[in-house]
Amino acid sequence: MDGRAWVHSIGARAAVATVTLAQLASMALAGGAQTDAIQLAVSDFELQDGSAGAAIAGDAQADNESMKAVNAAVRQEIEKSGRYRIVDNARAEQSLAGVVRRITRTEYVVGFQLRDARTGALLASRQTDLRMGANYSWSRGAAALIRNELVETPR
Repeated sequence: MDGRAWVHSIGARAAVATVTLAQLASMALAGGAQTDAIQLAVSDFELQDGSAGAAIAGDAQADNESMKAVNAAVRQEIEKSGRYRIVDNARAEQSLAGVVRRITRTEYVVGFQLRDARTGALLASRQTDLRMGANYSWSRGAAALIRNELVETPR
């Protein structure tokens, strides 16, 4: 290998090494951001049906599917925020519990409570009303509440 080829080869290796180091640094920073995330235990949101015909008019299977969608949407908003990392109860710094309250067949309240997992102190409690919504709107309402009142709100 002549001198110019050798220098070119070293230059190419240095460029690859620089890119690799930059990628590793970027991954380390991203990992650092994740470790700075608040460890959050997230309980499944519950359905409380206080509507007049709850016992006879309800469709339990549809309600269960709607609540699965609520819980998936809530966890997705939390996970993509980078502000929180969902963990099990034993390792959590904070805990989140939520509820969908059916007032009538077309009126709902979605709410959550955020607590310090060690002391039980209430850190935040928020809710939003949904009007003229069907079950399929619960997940959108819950996701919007989490996004607007938990992950995007300064603490």
